[in-house]
Amino acid sequence: MRLGIITAMDKERVRISAMLENRQEIKIEGIQFTGGRCGRQEILLASSGIGKVNAALGAEAMLRLYRPDALFSTGVAGGLGAPLEVMDVVAGAEYCYHDVWCGKPNAKGQVQGMPERFYGDKKLLNAADMLAMLRAGSKDGGPKICRGLIVSGDQFIDDRDKLAAIKADFQDALAVDMESAALAHTCHLKQVPFMSLRIISDVPGTENHSEQYENFWDALAERSFAITKAFLAALP
Repeated sequence: MRLGIITAMDKERVRISAMLENRQEIKIEGIQFTGGRCGRQEILLASSGIGKVNAALGAEAMLRLYRPDALFSTGVAGGLGAPLEVMDVVAGAEYCYHDVWCGKPNAKGQVQGMPERFYGDKKLLNAADMLAMLRAGSKDGGPKICRGLIVSGDQFIDDRDKLAAIKADFQDALAVDMESAALAHTCHLKQVPFMSLRIISDVPGTENHSEQYENFWDALAERSFAITKAFLAALP
């Protein structure tokens, strides 16, 4: 499989790049692309930048220039409470925007003319399910992997009021980020399979929210991104 991987931030990209063999770097249209292999997969990796517009532009460039068989996004997200904790992982089965409202009869989070929600690719989700089952049977007590809804918007969610508003509108959401829905939207338009695998780096609204986020990058990131490598190995 030729798999395109998009991250938002460079500190996410460098962790994925370190997993690749036979790395080659090229810069096109201002985007740094890294090619390589991870097990059986041919990988094309890029960092889009933070936010919905950057994500959509990065995805469009990746799809147009390299025509991968599927697009995969990985990186961090904020958790929206139980059952997820820091270092747990959400495999995006559904995606929508938490900061979009086009008026009735559209649903909250729906861009008019687009589906109410975008959906993750079944084959990619099956690989995530397989990995989740393997981890559930292990004895290390490591992070959970859960399927669910990821909501996206151009806001860093850092207080309880914002968190409560999102949870009120999207009661089934498991994670919040700034890119996944825009990537899913782009792949829907281009008819390319997509899935986002997001590691919970913090839980917005908690008293030690900023410390959670900083501690994740200081102490937990290397261990957490091992989940992404395991997911790539689980792909057919």
